[in-house]
Amino acid sequence: MADFTQLLNRGHRRYIDKYLKKRDFGRCEVCDTRALLVKPTQKIDGDSVDWKLCNRCYDKFVREEGGS
Repeated sequence: MADFTQLLNRGHRRYIDKYLKKRDFGRCEVCDTRALLVKPTQKIDGDSVDWKLCNRCYDKFVREEGGS
């Protein structure tokens, strides 16, 4: 279970990714559906990886990232 600070940070991150950055229309890298894409960045072993995800896959991504 997440504490209040983690929930607040997760909500803030979602707001920034969904509403403050430019979103493009294209294919989601996970489910391959055509939709407006969110482009979050994830750091893996010091390298940053950019994803192009639809809203549904992005919500799953945020839940999994916040849980680990």
